[in-house]
Amino acid sequence: MTIASEVVENGIKLLDTKELGWRDKIDKEIDIKSTTTCPLGQIYKNHPMVKELDTTPFLYGVYYLGISGSCHLYGFGTRGKSYNDIDSLNEEWKRQLS
Repeated sequence: MTIASEVVENGIKLLDTKELGWRDKIDKEIDIKSTTTCPLGQIYKNHPMVKELDTTPFLYGVYYLGISGSCHLYGFGTRGKSYNDIDSLNEEWKRQLS
């Protein structure tokens, strides 16, 4: 098991627990670098609190799920700016959701 597959699996388990129906909100075009096309961005893009709090869908998802500072453990981001890791995460999300 790769690190990407492990952390994405963690993210899927977290979402399965806290956000019923989340898979229906995901488009297969996932981009971890984007706050709107990453998994959390896609799930929370139409949530009314995003506009009310004037925040991004990604940041609202991190807050709502209680994973501030640890989103990299769930496949929602990386530590630092390693785009190789981001590419691996993008591919792993696509693979696990197909």
